[in-house]
Amino acid sequence: MKFSAEELSSLLAARDGIEIPAEILEFLYAMRSRYAKRAQEQLKGDEEEDEESVPYVSDRRWKKIAGILRSSALLNGREAVDWSDCLLLEHLIWDNDSQLAMVRDDLAKELVVALLKDTASAQKNDRWKKAPEEGPKRFWSPDGGLHYAFEAGGELLRISAADYSRLGPDRLNGRFGEDGVIQLCRGKGDFTICSAKPGMVTIGNFNYPLRLEGTVSAKGGRLLSEIMTSTTGRISAFKSMMDENVFTRPLVTYKTLGLELRRYQSRIESVAK
Repeated sequence: MKFSAEELSSLLAARDGIEIPAEILEFLYAMRSRYAKRAQEQLKGDEEEDEESVPYVSDRRWKKIAGILRSSALLNGREAVDWSDCLLLEHLIWDNDSQLAMVRDDLAKELVVALLKDTASAQKNDRWKKAPEEGPKRFWSPDGGLHYAFEAGGELLRISAADYSRLGPDRLNGRFGEDGVIQLCRGKGDFTICSAKPGMVTIGNFNYPLRLEGTVSAKGGRLLSEIMTSTTGRISAFKSMMDENVFTRPLVTYKTLGLELRRYQSRIESVAK
């Protein structure tokens, strides 16, 4: 990418308006704390050969890192940083080649924890699920708050929480995505979609109520099934973020991260057996 001085100035100004969500700020703080602790432990050691084994990441560099994540989101056409942008830390923390393996391992562990640590309580976790309310009820999500669900023609369809929040009485264009996901689109769609009242999705002339939490069992084996579904859903959403990010590679090429994700899934599956 090449930018003129004027374009660069405009981009830098726009970058400051890009949001860094609270959960990603927590992840960055966890990474920062990890290396700050390592640096302190290294200072207490006596082995000279380890002087460059731990990256030194100053507050100034962390500030620059936040700016780079914002830039990535901006150049990808987003208004907020997402988890795919965080993979850029692989290139931003190490000081020499000998530290790269450590950085990849740390990044994978902290990222998986940040992505999936609340899976078991995702239905009640406001950081991942900020569902609109109808009295004391909340809308059910099959994947930890990423989507809401409704039944249409005997089929369970989904709409992303972000797209649902954009719906109002005015009709927008929509289309059928993969795996039963309803998506909003800017151009010509397959149908019109709106929400005449909270908790309702209107496609064409038909109204469909969103499924409520109280209508889904969360006991025993069903709870474990929902946990696994939530985990799979988050990983799938993460893969989609990576596929859409022009600065990241497909997940399969991040071997350390892929291994850490498989370990986490294995732990979940061992509990379910």
